[in-house]
Amino acid sequence: MQSFDKIAADLKQLRDEARLKAHLGTMVLKDEWETLERKWETFEARAKLDRSAKDVGAALDLLAQELKTAYERIAKAV
Repeated sequence: MQSFDKIAADLKQLRDEARLKAHLGTMVLKDEWETLERKWETFEARAKLDRSAKDVGAALDLLAQELKTAYERIAKAV
């Protein structure tokens, strides 16, 4: 399993790429982007709380995977 910092850095890079694609994309992608932004805020808030713990937790891992998949889908859509 990757370290939490690596997962967060990878997600941030995917997020930045997807943000640009969503900005250039269709309304559907923009709507999905807004939904993802709310999830990103949840991820960041939980990450700050969980960062001190040894185990990031299954819920945070699941959210990270969901964000990654969605950002990749947006990046490929445009």
